Amino acid sequence: MTKKNKSLQKFTESELTGSDTREFLKTKYGFGKKDYDNFGNFIVEQFATLKGDERDEFIKYMNPILPNEIKHQLWEQNHTKIICTISDLMQEYGRMPVKNEIAEKTGLSRQTIYKHLKEYSLHPLYQVQLEKFRFMAEKVLARIFAFAVNGDVKAAKLYFDILGKNFGMTQNNFVQNNYVQINQFKLSQEQIKQLSPEKLNEIESIIKDVLPENN
Repeated sequence: MTKKNKSLQKFTESELTGSDTREFLKTKYGFGKKDYDNFGNFIVEQFATLKGDERDEFIKYMNPILPNEIKHQLWEQNHTKIICTISDLMQEYGRMPVKNEIAEKTGLSRQTIYKHLKEYSLHPLYQVQLEKFRFMAEKVLARIFAFAVNGDVKAAKLYFDILGKNFGMTQNNFVQNNYVQINQFKLSQEQIKQLSPEKLNEIESIIKDVLPENN
């Protein structure tokens, strides 16, 4: 290892500058002025081929000159790789994979995986992803509501649970009865399930006749 390589290693990512990047490229890749004409393709090629610690080192020294858009893309790629790999390995092994297994399949270093798993929830891009899910929650809630109003008791319970957790409605706001009561007469869910389709249609017809129509 040359003296220049040793001197480069002492810097942390936050301390590196554009001058350190140029020195790294010159020392490790023999970069000269003409090589910068094709610098974009070089960067893409290295990101595609380097793995593990070598990839970490390359990204660390490129970090001072990388646009934020590229940094965000790298974070999103790492996040997607780790999530998909954990999902695949859990199905394959029937357990949560360890970092070595994730690293081997993703091509990322153990250090990168550890750092990502530890800090991802604080990353601004993760907050953006959460907002996307919150945005889609309205559609999911509407779908659950559609099942609930059609008599799906489990969907109704889930619907009220979601309202309680997200809109401050507690169980005290709702009284859940597993029966229909008319005066002193009670008709349970089990009894309703045992009725024939004809009887259910008769009951529905009677209720529609006595209840006001929905506007």
